[in-house]
Amino acid sequence: MKNFLLILLILFVISVAVEVIFFPTSEVKYDNHLYKFSKTSLNVRKYPKIEGGVLKVLKPNEKVIVYDSIVKGFTLILNDDSTKYGWASKNYLQNKELSKNQLQKIKKQQEEIKKEQEEISPESKKIKKEKEKNKIPSMYVSDAKYYTHERVLTMLKSPSTADFGLWDEKAIKWNDGTYYGYTIKGYVDSQNGFGAMLRTHYTVNVGKNAKGEVATSTPILK
Repeated sequence: MKNFLLILLILFVISVAVEVIFFPTSEVKYDNHLYKFSKTSLNVRKYPKIEGGVLKVLKPNEKVIVYDSIVKGFTLILNDDSTKYGWASKNYLQNKELSKNQLQKIKKQQEEIKKEQEEISPESKKIKKEKEKNKIPSMYVSDAKYYTHERVLTMLKSPSTADFGLWDEKAIKWNDGTYYGYTIKGYVDSQNGFGAMLRTHYTVNVGKNAKGEVATSTPILK
């Protein structure tokens, strides 16, 4: 009985320690912080998970204060007084501002997505009916890209050096009657086994079914 109580006490202490380290209260101040810029429109979430509620959406090139620590691919975003605000995917943040050319590409992408959403063609109506019939939940392009990047990272020699070319990515919508999602095409720069930076092009299919389950294909790398 004593051993059982001791184990419970140890587990409680560990759970408290984990919560303090990874999910501290907003009053805690962080001294070791950096400035980053969002590489595209970026969701800041309550928790370091894609399922975490969205607190705000950063604009492309928006400057934020971050804490130099990564949890499950997410970086801690800070308030102006260096206290905790939320979490954002590290793949969508970089140390320098976007160039004028990169901003123009992002603007063009956003206009294309908006136009696609506004179009009501016979084909899009058919897809919508099929989706409603099968009760397939919609998937955001940003979520599809997140799953794509996480999948691609597992196949790189040095994932910590990865820099995704977000402004050159293409998202092609599809619906096979069971899954609804996107084919994401783009590139990533990362170091190989010898430390040299190489560019790898990828194609990944990401979809969601009626149960809300997400499936990701094995990336095709070139």
